[in-house]
Amino acid sequence: MPAATVLQFPTMARTTRLSREDEMPNRVRDLRKQREMTLVELAEKIGMAHGHLAKIERGHRDLNQQWMERIGAALDVEPADLLHPRDGGLTEEERDLIRTYRAVPAALRAGFDALRESARPYMGTPEVVPLHPDESAEGEGDTIPNGARNAG
Repeated sequence: MPAATVLQFPTMARTTRLSREDEMPNRVRDLRKQREMTLVELAEKIGMAHGHLAKIERGHRDLNQQWMERIGAALDVEPADLLHPRDGGLTEEERDLIRTYRAVPAALRAGFDALRESARPYMGTPEVVPLHPDESAEGEGDTIPNGARNAG
């Protein structure tokens, strides 16, 4: 009896599974589920075939401006809220900040505006350095972002 040849194949590399939020190309499905709507219910509400809506949710079809407006209205959100933050959409913290800003009286908005203006010199400077050059970075003292020391 001839010897049998055994073929061995290398194992496939395992890939790290992304979180559901990172997998989804937009927030349509999450927002729909938060409102306890089925795919069919939302599709009927916006006048779209549910198969087409499913493809939009999975990123197999583009989410254009017309559909963003219709889906946003049906889900009671701004069209921009349908975008994933990596594509220019807002994070939950950013949305909360905007809601808060819009909800406060005009007199209190001046405080938000002043904070925004005072932060402009620090935009794009992620490092934090001691406020006083003789203090260590680990010391307890006020700090300012690196590069903003001479900003006026």
